[in-house]
Order: sequence, then structure tokens, then C-alpha cells
Amino acid sequence: MEEDLANLRLVDDEEEAIQEDATTHPIGGICITDIGEKWYLFQFFHEVDIARVLAGTP
Repeated sequence: MEEDLANLRLVDDEEEAIQEDATTHPIGGICITDIGEKWYLFQFFHEVDIARVLAGTP
């Protein structure tokens, strides 16, 4: 197993694909979608996030 890990390397293209996947499929937090002119859809994944927005905290 150590030999496999020693030869493991990450190519730049692979790293970008991982980052893009993480942003398009959020696990938690908020997802903001532009649905039209000056219209946005906010999707919250945790009640804590909704409470923070309503309280006006970042």
C-alpha cells in the first residue's frame, strides 16, 4: 500500500474537476440561483443558516 501512495500524484485537471464537483453539489450551507431579472432563489440546507440571514449576521 505504501508503494501505491508513494506513486500517487494529482494532475491539475483532476484537481479542478474535484473543485467544480464540490461547488455544484453543496453538502450544506446555501445555494443561490439566478432565476430571472433581479430574481434569486435561495436554498438553505440548515436551519442555522436561515437564522443567521434573518438575524443579519454574515
